Amino acid sequence: MVELDSLFKQKRKVVDDYRKKALIVAFTYKHNELKSTRIGWASVDSASRFSEFLVNEHRFPWENVQMLTDVGVDRTGTQTADEILDPLCSMIKEAKAEDILLFVFCGHGGRVQEYTYNNSFGWMKCLVAGIRPDGKKTVITGVVNSSDIARFHSTCCRA
Repeated sequence: MVELDSLFKQKRKVVDDYRKKALIVAFTYKHNELKSTRIGWASVDSASRFSEFLVNEHRFPWENVQMLTDVGVDRTGTQTADEILDPLCSMIKEAKAEDILLFVFCGHGGRVQEYTYNNSFGWMKCLVAGIRPDGKKTVITGVVNSSDIARFHSTCCRA
């Protein structure tokens, strides 16, 4: 298990607080059976608490912690891949040497069959961005590399 303190230090020196930036994405999955339950809101609650944790415990400046949720979005769909990837790409493009960039996805993941992806299993990990009113999942593929992520699990789905 990776300790958070080790993620925010480089070359044994503490990184300047204003070099720490985070993008936290969370969904209520409002178009499925969880939409009216506390489980449906668990990811947004987790994201909000994680934002506070970064600011209070790891001295991230509030202005450097961006949250993207579907709360207050009045439409039939969920976030598109571009609406998630655009802020992430902007954060990466604006980064300078020794910046700490943290991307946190509070929600569900999965895997989809991918025949064009070069792997031995034919499956690719994905982030579930939402569930459409017709029941089909909106997924984002090609951004999850298991060797580059630290996992933080909660028990919201076992409640």
